Order: sequence, then structure tokens, then C-alpha cells
Amino acid sequence: MLDVDANNLNPLDENLELIGTTSDMTVYEYKDNNQKDSFYEKLVGKSFDFELNYMAVARLLNSKFIDKKFM
Repeated sequence: MLDVDANNLNPLDENLELIGTTSDMTVYEYKDNNQKDSFYEKLVGKSFDFELNYMAVARLLNSKFIDKKFM
């Protein structure tokens, strides 16, 4: 998420919370006390969906580092 401001993203998973962001990484915490799976089994390779506002979409569409697929 280097090419977009994390404040322009809204995670769709209510258990995902923004912890902080720097120039080279964004950190989210996953809080789900209802899962019996281990932490690593739950998150390794997992992807999350975000709602993007206009600024996020504009920056991502203009980035040469983001792969784009139009359907």
C-alpha cells in the first residue's frame, strides 16, 4: 500500500484495524477472538478487501507499480 494513503482505505473486514503507516509499510492488526484456528493458520496468505475513496482510486490508477485488470 505504498502507492495509496491508508486513510483513503476502509477495510471491509471489521476485525482489521489500522495500526500505523510509514513510507514503506502499512500495519494492520487482525482482531478476531471468535476463531479457534491459530493466528498463523488464519492469516498466512490471506487477502483482505478494502473500500477505496476517490483519492485512493485516482492514485492507484496512476501508479506504474500497480497491476491493473479491467473487467
